[in-house]
Amino acid sequence: MDAQFTQKLVNELTSLEEVAEEILADKQEMIDLDKRRQKTREAVRALQKDKQTQKSWVCFGNTFLKLSTQQTKKLLEKVNKVRRTLC
Repeated sequence: MDAQFTQKLVNELTSLEEVAEEILADKQEMIDLDKRRQKTREAVRALQKDKQTQKSWVCFGNTFLKLSTQQTKKLLEKVNKVRRTLC
């Protein structure tokens, strides 16, 4: 009976630790998404302040695109909207 109890306890603690690791991973992912959202928000504000620049370089993944500042702002705002729904 004692060995059976020990094995059950080990199994429960193992499953508890797996769930805890998932929670920590999800929490870290939310923090990372929030940091990206904040950086994107800062970029939108910088583009709004800069009235002289007509075109801006923007990086999406491994691709750099040169878009009009208006298109860039709209695109970044859409990205932020999606990120807000994920957080």
